[in-house]
Amino acid sequence: MFFHKKEPIHAVKISDAHPRFAQLLLEQFGGATGELTAALQYWVQSFHCENTAIRDMLQDIAIEEFSHLEMVGKLIEAHTKNVDQTEAYKSTLFAVRGAGPHFLDSQGSAWTANYINEGGDIVRDL
Repeated sequence: MFFHKKEPIHAVKISDAHPRFAQLLLEQFGGATGELTAALQYWVQSFHCENTAIRDMLQDIAIEEFSHLEMVGKLIEAHTKNVDQTEAYKSTLFAVRGAGPHFLDSQGSAWTANYINEGGDIVRDL
């Protein structure tokens, strides 16, 4: 089914940690138009498709979106890990939840399945 490489295809490296930037990255991680939403939307849409080639394409795109989620998560972790925690915790989100990625947007709203545009009609949904 899935093959997970233990190392990302592209290394996620940062020179200086910026916890406030990590808070903005949460939008791409767990926001309405973030990677989790995209991955799940393509994945669920694939189940509504009888054409094997299109279903496979949608699932391939979903897996690619999950890899984006991994990259963004690693960036958030890198921007909040091994830094002066005082800086990280100036963001109320990290003060409440702790450092690292969370299924929240940059304003602290929890991710919800309401973000997924899925109604059983692939053409309309896309």
